[in-house]
Amino acid sequence: MCALFLKWAQRRVLQEDIPVTQAGSGSALPWFPSPFPLLAPGQGGLTPLQVAGGVGVGLGQVSVLQGGLLLPQQLPPHPSQDVWGGGLGPGQAPAWMSGTGLSQADEQVLLEHLGSSVRASTRKTYSGYWRRFREFCELRNVFFLPASSAVVARFLIYISEANASVCGAKIAVSAISYFHKIFMGDAVSPTESVIVNNVMRSLSEKFAKPVKKANPFSSLLLKDLFEYYSGLPLKSKSDDCLVVMISVMFCLMARFEEVSKLTTDCIKVLDSGDVEVTFPSAKNYNFSNSKKSFIAFCPNAKFNVAKIFTEFVNSLLPGSLLFSFTYASALSKVRNLLERANISVDEASSFSLQSFRVGAVSGAVNG
Repeated sequence: MCALFLKWAQRRVLQEDIPVTQAGSGSALPWFPSPFPLLAPGQGGLTPLQVAGGVGVGLGQVSVLQGGLLLPQQLPPHPSQDVWGGGLGPGQAPAWMSGTGLSQADEQVLLEHLGSSVRASTRKTYSGYWRRFREFCELRNVFFLPASSAVVARFLIYISEANASVCGAKIAVSAISYFHKIFMGDAVSPTESVIVNNVMRSLSEKFAKPVKKANPFSSLLLKDLFEYYSGLPLKSKSDDCLVVMISVMFCLMARFEEVSKLTTDCIKVLDSGDVEVTFPSAKNYNFSNSKKSFIAFCPNAKFNVAKIFTEFVNSLLPGSLLFSFTYASALSKVRNLLERANISVDEASSFSLQSFRVGAVSGAVNG
C-alpha cells in the first residue's frame, strides 16, 4: 500500500509539474501530513519526518526540481506550534487535523479551545512532565509520539526512583495521556496498557509510605479542654476562637475546610436556642445536599456549646469569617493549645485538624 501511494504521488507531481504544497502559499494546511504516521523510520523508502511531534513518514514538499523524487524539505511554520507549551513544533499539527478542510484561522480557534480544556496550572504541570518525557526518549533514541507502553513504563520508573515517590509518576501518566490524545486524536494512549498499569501498581507498593491516621479526639478530651479554658484568669481572643472552632468541628463532625468558610451570615439562632449552621460548601455535596447542621441547646449541661457558640458569633462583625486561620496556622495553634491544656502532652503533636471529626464519628458509632 505504501509503495502504491508513493507511485501515485510521483505520477501526480510529474503530471502537474507543481509542488504538492508550497511554503507561504496560504493553503489551509501548509504541510503534507503523513498517511502512515505510525510507520517506523525508513519504511516506505522515505526519510522519516516528525509528524504531530513524533517520528513518522512525512512527505514534506514534493518538487519536480528534484527529478520527481519524494524528498522531504523544510516545513513552513504552522500556527498550531507550541500551543500546549512544548508539545508541537514548527510545521507540525495534530494527526487528526489532516484533511479537515478548515482554514488556518479555524484551526487556530479549535486548537486554542483544546489547549484550554484543562486549567492553566494543570497545563503548565503537564507540559513540564511532557518535556521531561521527550528528553528521556531523545536521550535513548526512541519515539515519544506515539510512544510504546514499554518506553512509558521505563520513564515512570525513572521518575519514581529520582523522587523516591510515586506521586510524580502519577502526574506523568496523566500528562503523557493528555498529549497523546491531543496529538493523536482517537488513538489509544500507551498509558492505558497492561504494562503501564502493572508498573504503576508495583511502584505504588514500592514507594508506599505508612499511613499515619489522626488520633481521635474524644468527648472526654473536649470536656477537659473546656475545664482548662474556663479556669483561665485571662483569655485571649485567639484561644477563644480556637476553643469554639474545636467544639464546632466536633459537634458537627465537620472538616476544617468546611468550617473555615463559615461567616456570621451562615449562623442562625432559633427560638429554642439551638444553632442552625449552613455550610457554603462541603466535600459531600456531590452525594447529598447536607448543607445545614444543628447544635442543640442544652440548658442543664455544664458546658452549653450552643450558648458558647452564640456568644462568640455575636461578638463578631456582621459578615466576617468565624475562623480566619490558614490550615497550617490553625494546626499549629490547636496543638499549642492542647499542649498548654495538658491534654496528653506526649500525644499533642499527633492530633490533627481531622482528629475532632474522627473522634466525633467514632463516639457516635460506638455509643
